[in-house]
Amino acid sequence: MTRERLENLTGVILGSPADEVALAVADALAPAPLPPALRAFLTICDGAQAGGVEVFSAERITQATNHGAHSWQLPADTLVIGTAGPGRALIMGAGQDEVHEVDDDPWDARTLELTADTPLDLFVRHRGMPLQDRAPWSVIPGLGAALDVTRASLTRDVEALLDTGIASRVGEPLPLSLRGLRQLDVASGARLPASDEYHMFLVNYRPDAPATGPSARKEWEQACEAIVSAALHDRIRAAPVSAVIDAIGSVSDDDEMTMADTVRSSAWLALLGKTRDELALLLGGEDHGDAPLRQLAQVILAGHVPVSLDAAI
Repeated sequence: MTRERLENLTGVILGSPADEVALAVADALAPAPLPPALRAFLTICDGAQAGGVEVFSAERITQATNHGAHSWQLPADTLVIGTAGPGRALIMGAGQDEVHEVDDDPWDARTLELTADTPLDLFVRHRGMPLQDRAPWSVIPGLGAALDVTRASLTRDVEALLDTGIASRVGEPLPLSLRGLRQLDVASGARLPASDEYHMFLVNYRPDAPATGPSARKEWEQACEAIVSAALHDRIRAAPVSAVIDAIGSVSDDDEMTMADTVRSSAWLALLGKTRDELALLLGGEDHGDAPLRQLAQVILAGHVPVSLDAAI
């Protein structure tokens, strides 16, 4: 972490490096010691500004923090380290390197949002721009374009499933490509309801983020949700399910979903998980050839129904 990296940025005004005395005074007067990333930043420049975004000097951080206007909304050891423009403050928690934005006119903890992994990141990665001015998907390189590709892939998969028919080949032998799965002989719908563990796996499945850091993880979670298409989901919900499965119209005692609803839900979640895997791969994530959601999606697209991670009908 060098001053030169900041000096090479256009439009960034830097203060002189803070000395150990200024940092020691800030540690003594603030309600908590300066977080490591903030201390490291201040040793490079005792304050920095780009447009309306500013990280204060050590002295101003102490003054803004001890002014106390935020204390009724935020934890007592919160440090007010700067501003993100009119009505928005930059804050850090004790011992935490991440920087957050929050409304400060008036202070409102409900508006708290992660803005950078470190104070340096605020300028080097985000060019000193506040959250409201950043382009969508600005943290993980290539994420916007990859989302477009994977949304198109999900559309194709849904179209292919509807053409094949949900559960249309139940009872037929599994394709050779799926022979690694156990094929169950389901004579009635009694075996169909998946375990709660299996269902929660489908609901909560997210591949690992293809980039590190809190900001990247946050953006990855948002991207995994952005893939979801209500229109495609509605098409799956309304699709017929093969009546080959006995008791397909029966209702579960627990949640009032019919057997057909359960099959449709599993189908949608499997296709969604496959698409999220594809998104991670496009962004350089690790390729697990035997990723469970891709295999479950293949079962669904082949007209069969998975009832666990290793069995299908």
